[in-house]
Amino acid sequence: KISDFSDLSSRISFGSFDRNSVMVPQGLISVLLILANIVLDYAQESKIIPVFVRRNNSRRCRPTPPDIYGPYYEPRTKRLTQYCTGDKDSYYNHTLTVHGHVYADDCRTGIPNTKIEVWQADVDGRYHWTDCRGYIMTDRNGYYEFTTVNPGRYTIDRAHRDTRPRHIHYKVHGGREFMGVVTQMYFRGDPFLGNDDPCRICSSERNELITRPSLYCRKGACMKTVKFDIVLERKPRGRESPTEMFNVIKV
Repeated sequence: KISDFSDLSSRISFGSFDRNSVMVPQGLISVLLILANIVLDYAQESKIIPVFVRRNNSRRCRPTPPDIYGPYYEPRTKRLTQYCTGDKDSYYNHTLTVHGHVYADDCRTGIPNTKIEVWQADVDGRYHWTDCRGYIMTDRNGYYEFTTVNPGRYTIDRAHRDTRPRHIHYKVHGGREFMGVVTQMYFRGDPFLGNDDPCRICSSERNELITRPSLYCRKGACMKTVKFDIVLERKPRGRESPTEMFNVIKV
């Protein structure tokens, strides 16, 4: 737990850790302190959901915030695990692996067999009706994974000055028990997030939607990866039914 690392770090830093009561070498204590601070710093800087907020010494789990559909949603798509493969050079030179879980409202229980619709722009910021879109299903643990390309930015005005941040659209189905969500995944470090996003009703300022890309390298080849977990809100009591309901920002 983050609090455990924080407590360990503070106890060692301020001398309350009784070195005589445990058989721990001095060098190992220093290493533990460094590791504890690294983990704590990473946890504090990370913007990947699910997010827990401390209030009155308790933890509260929050559902993933909604976003807009945008103008390029297409409901009739194929089940895929690889996206934006139309341009082979772009696919292999700008590969991005996205993975995560769809969780129930406790942020721990994975929801199996959940349909996730995905659509995005290609590396040049263009949308296609037959490429860069499809759907995937979570496994029995609520886990999903797909490969695609880094989505390109694009402008939404005729003067080509209002630039949207890089993003991938999600439509996550909740089924009988949960509210689905229409949202967008963003990338940390993009200069057009939040107040610099020309889409004033979009949710690019929400930390829960901003992922932290990392580089995975093996045998000289490297690939960018991001983790994006999704938390679904349970349907209101008495409204459980096959009829799907979605949290979405309406335009």
